[in-house]
Amino acid sequence: MVPRSRSASTSTRGGSTAYIALPGKVVARDATTGRTKWIYKPGGGVTTGTPSLAFAEGVVYVTDVGRVAAVTSGDGGELWAVPLDDTTITTVLVGRVLLVRAMLHLYAVSVDAKGIIWQKRTEQGELHIGNGLVFVTPPDTGAGEAAPATLAISIDDGAVRWSDASAPHAVLAARNLVVYVSKDGELLRARSLDTGKKLYEKAIPRSARNDPQLVGDILVSPVSSGAEEELAGIGLDHGTVRWRKPSGNIQNLDGTPYGKVLVTDPTNRSLRALDLTTGEARWTVTPDEKRMVLRASRLGNLLFIITGESPLGGPVKAERLYCLELSDAT
Repeated sequence: MVPRSRSASTSTRGGSTAYIALPGKVVARDATTGRTKWIYKPGGGVTTGTPSLAFAEGVVYVTDVGRVAAVTSGDGGELWAVPLDDTTITTVLVGRVLLVRAMLHLYAVSVDAKGIIWQKRTEQGELHIGNGLVFVTPPDTGAGEAAPATLAISIDDGAVRWSDASAPHAVLAARNLVVYVSKDGELLRARSLDTGKKLYEKAIPRSARNDPQLVGDILVSPVSSGAEEELAGIGLDHGTVRWRKPSGNIQNLDGTPYGKVLVTDPTNRSLRALDLTTGEARWTVTPDEKRMVLRASRLGNLLFIITGESPLGGPVKAERLYCLELSDAT
């Protein structure tokens, strides 16, 4: 999977602003003109890591290395910061709580109390959110020990509601389901989101090297077909494969509903929008013939695309920001 620069975007009064996370800094740019409004450097700019962003009510929450900071969207001034005793990776804002995934821990930071309300040791677990719960799945090290369990943790108090040792890749659906792919990538299992009760189990094409992603009510899963790789669209109602299409990197990662699967081609030069029901391409765009698509984020009827280079074994270099209008956005 191609590494990506992380970005977040939102509307502000009098226009739109895109907030872009780059190594060592966050840049706010006017979405219409591309003009830079301000630049914020976490911790005085001493780090070269790429921050993780979340946004709500005029505040940009920036998580970088070992701290989370609140930054005003107007001028980039730092409002407050909370130190964390671990190296942070990503941040998700749920209501008034920031869930911060770190190398060894999961932190819940209250944006009202400006402090940590609970933390748990999770060993670099992947996070999935739904119905007041955060599902944490530690990675399988392949060292022969027991498979890591997926934990269903209450966001309010950090209490574990239920767990499942056979759920290494949890994917949440809105219809009170938690759906996940088994460790070997050959079974799709569904449980009640609240209680963990088993609902169904379905054989699916074996997953390839990348994890599946949930887009609407379709699980888009990379699969192997002989020596070739494809994308399969799997309905969560009964786990039925609805369509198969050529492989690519899924770009629906910012949590913004669009109703189509955004996916790059294998060379990461062009971006396709696939119909959720049929998998057919509704539109294709190549924003930059010289650079790869690193990230796509939607803001209303606008799509922001970051292009750049990702040299083998080297750092990602973001170089261009493109703004496209989506005529089919709702």
